[in-house]
Amino acid sequence: PAPSQPHPRTPGAIVVDMRNQVAQELCAFEPRDGCGYCRRALGAEVRIECAECTPRLLLCVDCLRAGVSIHTRGHTPTHKYRVIDVGSDALLEVGWRGTDELRLLEGVQLYGFGNWMDIAEHVGGGRSREAVERHYRRCYLESPHFPTPHFEGLEGGGAAEGEGGAA
Repeated sequence: PAPSQPHPRTPGAIVVDMRNQVAQELCAFEPRDGCGYCRRALGAEVRIECAECTPRLLLCVDCLRAGVSIHTRGHTPTHKYRVIDVGSDALLEVGWRGTDELRLLEGVQLYGFGNWMDIAEHVGGGRSREAVERHYRRCYLESPHFPTPHFEGLEGGGAAEGEGGAA
């Protein structure tokens, strides 16, 4: 590994790897081909879906504001739209948005494993130290694919709703 990266067997390297996995899964909710007009990659940012165009047409917020028309697709600025906020979707457990997962992993990396009070503050959303630790243990440490989190938790009997945090 490069000198600036942690050794692959260190806890820091595992956290960085988990952050990358969560970020990839977060971006995988929607097509990664970007805005249908300017072709900018949308990643995990809010995108706009035209409710009338087929096949599906995604736009970035800037192109929506500019009122773009795409004549080859028959798209006009008068079409109806849906706002898609990828970061607000539950990723591993009901009540934990994708952006919450990234903040959790950032917190573990910044404050160190076990410093749950500071990590909970970093995550935000009014979550308790206990709720943050329980979520981390259940979704990451106890994952059958450790150190990669288990992404099928929501379909296969994820945690109950209402367990701390914003939905």
